[in-house]
Amino acid sequence: MKNFFPFLWLALFSGMVTGQQALADFINRSLAETMLPADTGDRSLRSNITVNVKVYLEGAYSSVAGRMTTALNPALIPLNQPYNRSPWNYAGPEQLPVVPAVMTDWVLVELRTQTAGSSMVARSACLLTREGTVTGLNGIDLPLFEGVTAGDYYVVIRHRNHLAVMTASAIPLSESSSLYDFTMALDRAYGANPMVSLGNGSFGMFSGDANGNGSINNIDLVQWRTNFSRIDYNDADLFADGVVNSLDYIKWRRYNAKRTAVPN
Repeated sequence: MKNFFPFLWLALFSGMVTGQQALADFINRSLAETMLPADTGDRSLRSNITVNVKVYLEGAYSSVAGRMTTALNPALIPLNQPYNRSPWNYAGPEQLPVVPAVMTDWVLVELRTQTAGSSMVARSACLLTREGTVTGLNGIDLPLFEGVTAGDYYVVIRHRNHLAVMTASAIPLSESSSLYDFTMALDRAYGANPMVSLGNGSFGMFSGDANGNGSINNIDLVQWRTNFSRIDYNDADLFADGVVNSLDYIKWRRYNAKRTAVPN
């Protein structure tokens, strides 16, 4: 009987150690999961970044004023983002309570880790101001990409009737991203002749792609003819003045056969 007690004490002690170790392991795991954002698909545990870019739409730009028109504002610009249809098929919820006075139009901003479209990690519909600044929905703050880790990304700017552009290389993005100015030089955009000269040392996105498929061709001409004389928010309005007329045809004819330099 007296030999039983050492074994009993050893068993109890072992159980205590095992229990304490299990408790310690549990606490350590809990702390690790709280402090380190595991790749579980929970975007709330990842960081946020901003995009700080400047870009001009050729169709909306005035070399005399040195900025873009706001002729569509506020009567014709929709409160809901317009890229929830083909070919963009972006289902984002972006909606304006009111159109900011400085807004020229909506653009679709895309982030890629490589040049190929298959490397896209995020998209967001943003505002483009008359000064060329891409902003969030208030027309002031930089657009915020929530749940995207800081790092180097290619930034693609898409518009409903201009040829898309992409940064010439991957650029660093963080919560306080530095300005990337597409307008200052042709080589700021990816590819060969990716933008058009605006005549005053600035460059902008080519106008003329009325169906947004990345190529200016006869399909865009058909869309112009179909919508001729309409006064509304229309993709065939290549001048962004609210009217589809002969001026838009001149723009299409000038750039017919031009394609975007952004890889699919």
